[in-house]
Amino acid sequence: MDRYQAIYRRRSVRNYSNEELNKSEMKQIKRSIKNRIELFSNIDTEVEVLGIDVLENTIKGIVLNYNKIKAPYYLVVGSETKEGYLRNIGYSIEPLVLDLTKTNLGSCWMGAGFDVDEVKRAAGFAEDMKPVVLIAFGYPADGSSPHRNNREEAKRKGLSELLIHQRGEIQGKWRKILDAARMAPSAVNSQPWRFDLQDDTLHVFKSDDLGILKNALRKFGPLDELNYVDMGIALSHIKIAFEHLSKECRFRIYDVQDRDHEYIISVEGG
Repeated sequence: MDRYQAIYRRRSVRNYSNEELNKSEMKQIKRSIKNRIELFSNIDTEVEVLGIDVLENTIKGIVLNYNKIKAPYYLVVGSETKEGYLRNIGYSIEPLVLDLTKTNLGSCWMGAGFDVDEVKRAAGFAEDMKPVVLIAFGYPADGSSPHRNNREEAKRKGLSELLIHQRGEIQGKWRKILDAARMAPSAVNSQPWRFDLQDDTLHVFKSDDLGILKNALRKFGPLDELNYVDMGIALSHIKIAFEHLSKECRFRIYDVQDRDHEYIISVEGG
């Protein structure tokens, strides 16, 4: 399984066994951390692997349907708070999450439910480094699989719902690339990404109209902030899909306006 295949196989795991990883598995995780690629090279990030023994008292549990996620291990992700840092985190960390999926480990993004100051202390982050997300990971409880049986198990919007200013049916490489993007995980499955394909340039937008229920959830947690992380995850899926097709892509910022959506970035690829 490669990262592209993992996009379609991964599911969020919230219940874990206490089984420890062996040295080889942990070495591979740390290699993935070291080799991560940032969306914005001018933003410093840090990733630490910590065990539940270190973090247990800092995790308070996530509101509503998201119970306290107690895993044997966590990736603790911190960043400078510069322009674009949330998108940068989603982009650079999602490949690590897919690498966990490739090695039959479960994982779950956690963007709320932890004490920021305590996590910062536990991770040993510098003063200018803000803990933004945790990634719970380990072997799923009861021997269950960290993988979906098929992609239809993922509750995602259809491509037609995500396209703005649609100009006919999307075909060829862009259909595969956009399909990978729409499979990205997001906070409370809010799926904030929207797309406008013009010739061979894809303009990527963020939608704030997430439906009555998801808009109401904003008062329970930092959904607006997490949706920028989600946008970075979708951009990572786009990059991985391009690589799967043996093609290159470039991310550019243009002066693009849309009345109903926030412009994020553009993707060009041949």
